[in-house]
Amino acid sequence: GSNFASISNAAYKADVTKAAATPGQAGCLGWNAAETALFKNVDVVPFVDSAVSMYGKGATFQLSLGDIQPASIRMLG
Repeated sequence: GSNFASISNAAYKADVTKAAATPGQAGCLGWNAAETALFKNVDVVPFVDSAVSMYGKGATFQLSLGDIQPASIRMLG
């Protein structure tokens, strides 16, 4: 709930004020408009981070930027 990034976006603030005063599903359009204003002004950037498990029974390998380096795969006898 705090604005730790110190974002100053007048369209966002106006849309949030309107959306917060509109109860129920009717306020959803206002919230959507507010969030759109953040993206239009590049005040927020979408970010995704996911963990991917990799298993290599009977093999060794090295990772590069989170992916297996094909040339590093060694099959154990």
